[in-house]
Amino acid sequence: MRTLAQATESQDNNLTLLRLVAALAVLYYHCYPLAIGRNAHDPISFWLFENVKIGLGGLAVGLFFAVSGFLVTASYVNRDSIFAFVEARALRIFPGLFVAVLFCVLLVGPLATTLQLGDYFSDARTWRFLASNTALIYGIQYRLPGVFEGNPFGPAVNGSLWSLPVEVWMYSWVAIVGALGVLKERSVFNGVFFIGVLVYLAAPEKFPITQVDGSIRNPLFFLIGSFFYVNRHYLPLNFPALLIVSLAMLVWQYFGSAGIVSVTIYISYLIFYVAYFPPLFALRAGRFGDISFGIYIYAFPVQQIIAHYFIDVSPMSMFALSLPVTLVLAFGSWWLIEKPALRLKGKIPIGRRFLDSRVTGL
Repeated sequence: MRTLAQATESQDNNLTLLRLVAALAVLYYHCYPLAIGRNAHDPISFWLFENVKIGLGGLAVGLFFAVSGFLVTASYVNRDSIFAFVEARALRIFPGLFVAVLFCVLLVGPLATTLQLGDYFSDARTWRFLASNTALIYGIQYRLPGVFEGNPFGPAVNGSLWSLPVEVWMYSWVAIVGALGVLKERSVFNGVFFIGVLVYLAAPEKFPITQVDGSIRNPLFFLIGSFFYVNRHYLPLNFPALLIVSLAMLVWQYFGSAGIVSVTIYISYLIFYVAYFPPLFALRAGRFGDISFGIYIYAFPVQQIIAHYFIDVSPMSMFALSLPVTLVLAFGSWWLIEKPALRLKGKIPIGRRFLDSRVTGL
């Protein structure tokens, strides 16, 4: 019986492929409301809502959170250092994010604003947009002055940024439980996890984690990813186990809060089943770079620009127009910003002597 731990022993996996598919799914999902209006939904989401009570966009973002929970938990356990963990997470998100937000302020805004450029650049909201959306601690600011006010969806410049503060909040959770030693004690972690699930089932509206983004689902995807990593030596990863999890999901998905948990667990298990499914290894999606983050943070403003200049554009026309532009920006983000930033891991001495007692001589 192959376990998840055995599957991860090899460097071969489909995680980059899954993230790429998820990012493209978000791009496709947004084409409908951005082209038609907020209440428009793509046909795939209609089918998903009927069967698993989650739309395509929610499923794609959930994939990001589940994979992130697994990999970020592994990142802390393997480093066992708060500073090294914070350094790695910051270098993964903030350099690429800063350039993407700067792209919105310096290029998207001037191309679409109804204000004179002098008024646009002198408006405090322009620079508050830059500060808020790169710090991720003051909440996301979606509007730039005079930008996209006539668009079908509304004036949001980059609606995809909403998930990043949630992601950072979950990183903080990993850092806290990691520093307390919980991630190394499987029984303690599992006890905390199951008590949390029971508390949620009893009173979901009062569960603290639901206040992060207004719902339990995305943080729950992350926590399940963490649970899978901590229990990787005991989780079977094979087709019979997939069938059992599938049957359990079918039974429990109609039971209110329990249904949300069961469907989320099922989707998470399916994600990792596919992530370590050997026949897909040959695709080697990562050989061109990990462009999923770039697609995610650039697609929305590109699509809003298209909606601004092409009146009554159809969703599929928006998809065809936005995809190549977004891919170019995503490749540029990875090769020019994100990958060079990741090379700085372990090379930033500031604060290391205070936060990592194992590092000396700095």
